[in-house]
Amino acid sequence: MCKKNFYKDKSKTFKLRKKYDGQTAELTLSLDVIYHLIEDEIFDSCMRILFRSSERFVNICSSNTSKNMEVQPAHVKHRKFTAWIQYNEPSWELDRYIPNLYHLKNNFSSGLFLIFIILGSMQIRMGEFFSLSEISNRSEF
Repeated sequence: MCKKNFYKDKSKTFKLRKKYDGQTAELTLSLDVIYHLIEDEIFDSCMRILFRSSERFVNICSSNTSKNMEVQPAHVKHRKFTAWIQYNEPSWELDRYIPNLYHLKNNFSSGLFLIFIILGSMQIRMGEFFSLSEISNRSEF
């Protein structure tokens, strides 16, 4: 869809993960992707690419819980991705947390369980950061 919508715009590039070969950008995005990565190795690989390919900011929209429902779609696995970031990418800190105004606690079937966060690289950005653990420790996600 993105390739089709922006095919005339040569400033944008859209590639599949398997075609990624080290390019970087100021901003990388993961929108409604993380909880669809059900295999641990693929999740880890995608997260590493997401952060390593960003020069300055990473935006993520996803669930942020390790709670999975007893009955849920086979293509969904919820993860506490903020804990992964703290452990695997400690040079990134929370720049902004945008709460979901329509958040429904533990209602994974509605899609209203998502949070949106913006992380900044401490190596590049010298501004004030929030603690990522503030978001990671919240029980409502």
